[in-house]
Amino acid sequence: RGALEKMAALTIHVVLLWGIFGVSQAVGVIRGNKINSMATGTRMSHYPLRALYQRTRTKAAVVTEWFNPAEKYELSEEIKRGEGPIILYVPGVDGTGLTPFAQYAEICSKYDLMCLSLNRSERCSFSDIQDMVKKKIAEYKSEGREVWLIGESFGGIVSLSLGMGSSDERSTPDRIITVNSASAFDRTFYGRISPGLITLPEPFFTMAVIPVGFLVLDQLMFQNIAQASLMAANGIFPDILKSPERQEFISKIAPDLIESMLLRSDDLRWRVANWVLPGCSEVNPRLSEVKVPVLAVAGTQDLLLPSKEEAMKFKEEIPSCEVILIEGAGHAGTLDQRTDLTSIIESWVKQ
Repeated sequence: RGALEKMAALTIHVVLLWGIFGVSQAVGVIRGNKINSMATGTRMSHYPLRALYQRTRTKAAVVTEWFNPAEKYELSEEIKRGEGPIILYVPGVDGTGLTPFAQYAEICSKYDLMCLSLNRSERCSFSDIQDMVKKKIAEYKSEGREVWLIGESFGGIVSLSLGMGSSDERSTPDRIITVNSASAFDRTFYGRISPGLITLPEPFFTMAVIPVGFLVLDQLMFQNIAQASLMAANGIFPDILKSPERQEFISKIAPDLIESMLLRSDDLRWRVANWVLPGCSEVNPRLSEVKVPVLAVAGTQDLLLPSKEEAMKFKEEIPSCEVILIEGAGHAGTLDQRTDLTSIIESWVKQ
């Protein structure tokens, strides 16, 4: 059991490290063989991948909190705070609140942003997470502000559930943006077998979920990483990450994202059984009851979920819904540097 769990963890880490470090290279996080660790104030050199992997095994789990990423990771440029619509980001099953890190600087330049993170060993229920978000919505609405939700993957289920007709107006969002909503999970292969899968003893559960680490990727992600790395070598960066301040900002987030992505098998079992499946059961029969405008963003090459089909289903069943498809993007790549989510949101709001 121990050996298989280590193998699964290593597999997931290799996937994450490859993708995140490639993007990090594209924005100048890695210079030569050295990486700055902002969290510890130390410098790791010669073997950056090994050093960061060691950090993931020793640092305490992420805490359950709401945070503004620009403030937490000290983005050294002007940000929007305390006025206009506030965006609340609800994470996927990873619970980190950090996966759209490439988007945060641009979003924070235009909107007030707060992100939810959930402790790795958090044993709350789907309704508990709903209550966390409802409380935050009500807090800002009491100040007379509009509240928009961005729900990624599992967060899309939570967000849609709070926009339905029976929801209390004081805790109902004004707009919802879903990204590869996991509401389709119960119609996937893993979704159909998950009631039995989560009851499997170790090492069989760990063996069964190892492939999931690869299903979140897409072919263009690696092509984009290679292309972006070559461009970065010539000082060319994506528009949303052009400034040195934003490149430094990304360098502070990337190590924490890698550290906080590691889920134990027991944590994953809990989240599927008590978050995703109950959420799907609550939301899917009631999509027509969603009473707020919805923007469904989906990657066309999502191997984990039928995200494109789910977005089109939303357009058919939700009274006010627009769809944006990110061509070639998989589950994890939809909000990488190829996408400018802020521009997408602004165009949608202006319609």
